Amino acid sequence: LASAYACAAAMDSRFLYSLAIVFGITLTQSGSTQCSKSAQDDISKSMGSPLFITWSGTIFNIFLALPALLGKHRGGLGVAHSGCDRMGEASAVSPASRTSTASVLFGETLGLGLRPAQFLARVFMFYVLWLVANYAFQYSLKLVAASLAASLFSTCPAFVAVGSVALLGRQLGVLGWSAVVCTVLGSVLVVEPWEGIGSSSSLTLGLMLALTASLCAAAYKVLFKLVFNDPPPEAVGMILAWIGVYAMTVGAALLAAVLFSGVEAVSWAGVPWRVLLLGNALSLGFNFFVGWGIAVSDPLFVSLGSVLTVPLNIVIDACVRSTTPTAMQAAGMVCIVAGFLLLMLLDVLERRARGKM
Repeated sequence: LASAYACAAAMDSRFLYSLAIVFGITLTQSGSTQCSKSAQDDISKSMGSPLFITWSGTIFNIFLALPALLGKHRGGLGVAHSGCDRMGEASAVSPASRTSTASVLFGETLGLGLRPAQFLARVFMFYVLWLVANYAFQYSLKLVAASLAASLFSTCPAFVAVGSVALLGRQLGVLGWSAVVCTVLGSVLVVEPWEGIGSSSSLTLGLMLALTASLCAAAYKVLFKLVFNDPPPEAVGMILAWIGVYAMTVGAALLAAVLFSGVEAVSWAGVPWRVLLLGNALSLGFNFFVGWGIAVSDPLFVSLGSVLTVPLNIVIDACVRSTTPTAMQAAGMVCIVAGFLLLMLLDVLERRARGKM
């Protein structure tokens, strides 16, 4: 009985944590997006290097290894310390286990079932997806308002749903496919291809890059589930930290090649370091909240934070940059949010159906 009460309290705490995480994601992602946009605006006066902004933000991921390393010194890893599993059922807490730092760093004791070489090879695949998604989004911020880029990026949950059908065997049903159609329609309205063709190629390119970032982010999430299944939060942090390591090595070499070739340029005296570092810190917070959310809540519910960035970025753009979306683009944003809410409803109904079985 005491265990049941403890688990009920844990479920209430998880719900409050989930709400806090959603708002944390909304604030950190919106703040990071606006800082990146401001940095792009300042940088574009003397230089232009979305790859540099992407690289500088990704290397901050190395700090996400700290939870796993600190967990090692506490004597245990994973989310089982609470005494309840994710659904609130009682679970036994395993005794403290001594693990080496190397085994934690290379994922051997993080519940992934992979040898170090396998672990690093799989993480590199996700680094490539991460790089393409973030570079496309950063480049889109050079060309379009942050609210438009954020609205197209928020189509990611719909693409995740489609990918889950193809690769994870998930069934969407009428409600799920309605959400996908709503999101695709919203994307078309935001992009306004009938306006962009022949009138503003940079606008069209910026919107298509934002959509590409959303597709790559969706591929990242679906493949992450396919490859790693449900990793504990420490494992998620370690995977992201190794993406930061790849950015410091492979990414640094790529950045140097791009800068020396003249494709992009950096005038170091003109870099808005304060805005850039603030954006990187907010991006790190965003990644932390997402990793934490996976541990205490449902990934689809946590994704609500990304959708809420759309209206917040619209308000910020209107107040700070005096840019407002057209009527069609506003309608598209509404469709995207409606599509996400339909996906949320589908997820709630599926959870209730599982609870009755």
